[in-house]
Amino acid sequence: MVEPFYAMKCNPDPVIVRLLATLGCGFDCATMGEINLVLNDLGSELSFKPKDKHVENLIYANPSKFQSHLEFATQNGVRMVTFDGEDELYKLAKVNEELPEGKKLQLLLRITTHDSKSVCQFSKKFGCPAPDGHELFKIAHGLGLDVVGVSFHVGSGCGDVAAYTTALTEASGLFKKADELGMKPMTMIDIGGGFPGDNVGTYRSELPNFLEIAAAVRTSIAEFKEKFESSRPLRFIAEPGRYFVSRSTTIATKIYGRKGGNGQAQALYVDDGVYGSFNNVVYDHYHPVPRTLKEAVG
Repeated sequence: MVEPFYAMKCNPDPVIVRLLATLGCGFDCATMGEINLVLNDLGSELSFKPKDKHVENLIYANPSKFQSHLEFATQNGVRMVTFDGEDELYKLAKVNEELPEGKKLQLLLRITTHDSKSVCQFSKKFGCPAPDGHELFKIAHGLGLDVVGVSFHVGSGCGDVAAYTTALTEASGLFKKADELGMKPMTMIDIGGGFPGDNVGTYRSELPNFLEIAAAVRTSIAEFKEKFESSRPLRFIAEPGRYFVSRSTTIATKIYGRKGGNGQAQALYVDDGVYGSFNNVVYDHYHPVPRTLKEAVG
């Protein structure tokens, strides 16, 4: 029902990306470096550009893009991009004018979500409130841009499955609004990420698991299809990150010093930190559970 586009920002290690490409995964890219890795640096058999796989299986899902990154993407045939504001539309329109027919951009409007119960709330930074979407549709239509769908992200560590169902309901309303404006029928819905991976040591135990999220999403997709599938083909994609890779990698650090230990606590000094691999402690509210090497391997 939903095609996975791995969120490269989660872990862009080439070994991980090559394996997912082998399995037929698409990719959600946010930077020129991520795009270039998928297009050109996965090897002759897996790189997307020689096989034109990027046209349908790569989305530039950064609503506010560097001009140079955008030009690199479009010059290399990337078509699917997201936006959430008026300024971005003018930027996209300028680039789109230079593209030949058949290679024009395909836009998805990113909307905010009700993500107050998620661990990492992205709607404070990204997205357009759904009620304001029709105004952006008018601007895009006037600029000759092709808006093909709606995208959203309920935040990392989703705390409420209703965030998905509400967002899909709001996306449905925007599909209807686009039809009323006389736009080309939209066909794509990007339901983003937020799916839990390995929750050992991370987040809160009461967060919904993947099966609970999937059940709610399936029901909402079925309702969405009832409204629109008879009038157009529909494509649903998602941007899972940690759901795929949280158990694929272990950080190994060296304890090189210690202090204290006479009371209840002892300070251990390791050769990594919150400015390196442990930045997720700050940004993702992660609580790593350390093990000795002997425990980990034995």
